Amino acid sequence: MNKLLKFKDFSFLLESIRVDNDTDKALTLFKKLFQFAGFVGDRKSKHGSHLRFALDQNNNKAKAEIEKILKKAKVNNYEIKEPKIGDFADGAKSGEYQTFVVVFTESSRVMTSNVKRDTEICIVNSVPQKGVFGGKVLSPAGLKIQLETNLTLENLYNEVCNKITIKFKDMPASENVLLSLVKDVYNWTSPNTVEPTELKPFDGSIPYSSSTDSYLESLTPTDLNAIGKDFGEILGGLFLLKCVDAKFGVKYPKGNEPLVDFFLDENIKISSKYQKGASPTLSGIVKNVDLNRLSDENQKSLREILEIAQNNTVATGYLEISKRLNLPGYEVIKKITGFEDPSTNELENYVRDLVTKPDGSFDNDVFFEKFSEFYQTIGSWPKGKKIDWEKLKANDKFYGVILGPLSQYVPRVLNSDPIYTTALKSLCSMVPVNQLYLDFELKTNTMEFHLKSFIEESSEFQFEAPNQSVYNPDNGKLGFSLL
Repeated sequence: MNKLLKFKDFSFLLESIRVDNDTDKALTLFKKLFQFAGFVGDRKSKHGSHLRFALDQNNNKAKAEIEKILKKAKVNNYEIKEPKIGDFADGAKSGEYQTFVVVFTESSRVMTSNVKRDTEICIVNSVPQKGVFGGKVLSPAGLKIQLETNLTLENLYNEVCNKITIKFKDMPASENVLLSLVKDVYNWTSPNTVEPTELKPFDGSIPYSSSTDSYLESLTPTDLNAIGKDFGEILGGLFLLKCVDAKFGVKYPKGNEPLVDFFLDENIKISSKYQKGASPTLSGIVKNVDLNRLSDENQKSLREILEIAQNNTVATGYLEISKRLNLPGYEVIKKITGFEDPSTNELENYVRDLVTKPDGSFDNDVFFEKFSEFYQTIGSWPKGKKIDWEKLKANDKFYGVILGPLSQYVPRVLNSDPIYTTALKSLCSMVPVNQLYLDFELKTNTMEFHLKSFIEESSEFQFEAPNQSVYNPDNGKLGFSLL
């Protein structure tokens, strides 16, 4: 929430600042007016001098904040223009945020200073708006790229450029950054080109152009992540077609293909990841492997764990795995609650009854007094030893205070036991999937690609509990990551 200046202090500020009647001085004056009104920002020079302040996530409300400042400054004769984002020829000062151009329609007396008629003050609202690339719009399906069709380098490049232009014709900033990234990959020359059968783990670095650098700088973190995760499937396809002498090209499947985002030359499976990437659940592996192939005793032990995860809901799966492994944390849950074979429903009711006071509020202290031994045993506590009980109540997830931490405890135990880590590596080696990681290195102006393979002898894996937490105990079944 913005801390607004009291009017007498605001007036004192206006009286204390004298400016000449040119745009430069007017910008300096209004910069200080916005700052003293509690807004965070500064003066910028890129694309021409302007002010850049965090006003509001809603641009209509941001405009209203500007009008409040003008009203307090007793400026009555003005109009506000709103050029399209990225339309620099029409006065925009940002490729991703809205610019407001305040035009003085009459010479105005701003307290002790004069501002000439036709003076323009450009103000950019720098609050990240809701991501324009949400809802998987940058995925191959979202862009309406041909699916289940082999696309050569030229086919893919031309189709992607065409679909971007169609989809973002009224959003020049979005169109520009996507086309610029595509062109950077397409125009890059790989130092080595291999046959598909010779494809092995490798790294690739593509410098991006100064225009791409400029566009990426103006993106919100939300939109940069969306480009990395969803558009990364297309950039990754282009990248591999520059590195591999493919006969057929790449093919994007319809629907959800377990572990696979696209195929290279029909049968080479590629999973696209951005930065570290989300941990896939082991259910994807199970769908690609006959569990009967897990033949030795260690593999059979892992098979039992996988079947428990597969045959139960997420939270119940972790609870049942803890039971199967006879984990100390599970035994402490039984000891505290008195349940011989606790279920999620029993734990839900137990925790709710324990912490709910007669007036409907919640007793955080009594909960941690009761369950301190549990958290000490599993080696982790909820952050700050505080729980947002209202949030758990709203979602009927009181059991999350137990099963969220327990689900993180399970993979730590599995990762500490060579029986399970060795069996996991054996299991993953049965699935010929390559993971292609993309990252934008903003400091070095490069796109970094890293190809890793499940079947390489040097590949190592670890168990993970994807997106599990106190407040989301049903988010992800037991998963794994490629180190």
